[in-house]
Amino acid sequence: MADEADQTAERMEYDDKINRYKSRKDEPDIKQPIGECLSCGAELSSRRWCDADCRDLWELENRT
Repeated sequence: MADEADQTAERMEYDDKINRYKSRKDEPDIKQPIGECLSCGAELSSRRWCDADCRDLWELENRT
C-alpha cells in the first residue's frame, strides 16, 4: 500500500503533466506564418523564421 509520501509524489507528477499539457494548448499554432519571425520578431510575410539561425535558436529555447 502506498504511503502518504508516495501519494503526494504521484499527485505532483500528475499535476505537472496536466500543467505541461495546458501550456502547450495555449501556445500559438506555429504551422502557419504569423507575420513575424517567431524568434526575433522581424516582419515576414510567408515564413515563420528569418533564417536557419533564428529557427534553431527558437527551437532550442522552446524545447520541452
